[in-house]
Formats: sequence, C-alpha cells, structure tokens
Amino acid sequence: MLLGLDYRTKRVIDGVAAAAGLLVLAPLLMGVRSPLKVTSPGPVFYRQERVGLHGKIFQMWKFRTMVTNAALLQGDLEAHNESQDGILFKIKDDPRRTQVGSFLRRTSIDELPQLINVLVGQMSLVGPRPLPIRDVHAF
Repeated sequence: MLLGLDYRTKRVIDGVAAAAGLLVLAPLLMGVRSPLKVTSPGPVFYRQERVGLHGKIFQMWKFRTMVTNAALLQGDLEAHNESQDGILFKIKDDPRRTQVGSFLRRTSIDELPQLINVLVGQMSLVGPRPLPIRDVHAF
C-alpha cells in the first residue's frame, strides 16, 4: 500500500490522467447516450455500490449494459453461474444484456464512466478492482 508522498503522487497522476481521458473521450461518451436510449428504456448510467480502500463504500459508474430489472432477474440465473469460485457471478451470454450493452462490454466502453470515480478519488487507474458489496460479503 502506498503512503505519504507516494500516495499523493499517484493520486495526482490518477486525477490528471482521468481528467485528460474524460476530455479526449467526451465525444465518444456523449455518443453512447443515443443508442442506449433508443434501444432500451431506462437510465444511461448504472451505479453500483462497491467497496473501496479501507472498506469505504462508494457508487461506481458504468454505462448501463443490461435491462433495468437485471438485479431482480439474477436470482433466477444463479444456477447458471460460470465463475470457478462460485462467489463472483458471471454468465458468458447473460440474457439480461441489451444489444448495445453487449457491444459496450465487448469493447469495454461501458467502463469509461469510471474515469469520474478516478477523478474524484474513489478509484485508481491502476490497482485492484473494487468488488460489489454482494461479492465482498461472500468472501
């Protein structure tokens, strides 16, 4: 774990890189809105509570790639979990994904709003991925 000057230096690099990334990628980020709204009703963004550094809970931002009631449908799909450890929930061809959402995931464009989390200091560009609260409790 980084402390003191090392931590502050990493934080500055994260902030500058996230701000630059958001500026450069702004046209792409704005261009994602229309296809999402036209093909699937609901919000453009998806927020999920994640556990960050020192157990602090924060809202992680992503573009929405699934139907709006995906969390409710997960219980019915638990038997199809393909994760080796059974803790994380993964299905290769998840039926809850939207058509645009499949493209966003395949290209990782759905992850770009996380630059906002990096900019405000909730995440880092490099480091462990924050887990959903559900998965932290499973450990």
